[in-house]
Amino acid sequence: MSKYNDLRIDILCEDIAHHRFIRKYLEYKGVGKRNIKDFGNLKSHNNGTVLKHYPECVKTYRSKANHQKNITLVVMIDADDKKLEERLRDFDKKLDAKKAELNQKTRDDDEKIAIFVPARNIETWFHYIFGYTDCNEQDDYKKYYTNDDAHKAAEILAKDICPDDLPENALPSLQHACNELKRLQSD
Repeated sequence: MSKYNDLRIDILCEDIAHHRFIRKYLEYKGVGKRNIKDFGNLKSHNNGTVLKHYPECVKTYRSKANHQKNITLVVMIDADDKKLEERLRDFDKKLDAKKAELNQKTRDDDEKIAIFVPARNIETWFHYIFGYTDCNEQDDYKKYYTNDDAHKAAEILAKDICPDDLPENALPSLQHACNELKRLQSD
């Protein structure tokens, strides 16, 4: 039995490629299609939209998590020209500016809230997953991929790469995402 099959997952993400990638990855890991809910119209999303709605999504998650232990929130946003840590700090500031200013956690360790930040962007992950392991998180690989590549990348990651753990030389943002996935696992 999958560690993920009984989860109900809300997704807040930046674009169609993110959505397709997350959804397919979770399905390959055993989450039922009906257990994955999307946040709004993806055509109008960008990183500003994700950051704007993040506090609202966390508030909804927290109100449900007290009585629904299988509820989770997955958030994805490209790092773009920021470092992974800077983008994560953006989320902390949006959720609780005072705690962020004091470098305190804004998510409790037991909260099933995962934040994925592909650096430079999701296409960088695709490039790595499709075998170009010498890629980096500064160059933009967007021109090489379309939204349709998201499903295949999710399948390869879920079936071929993740079961054996990521190699040590994997992209730092992808390693971070794998650590974030542990937040979602059922108790």
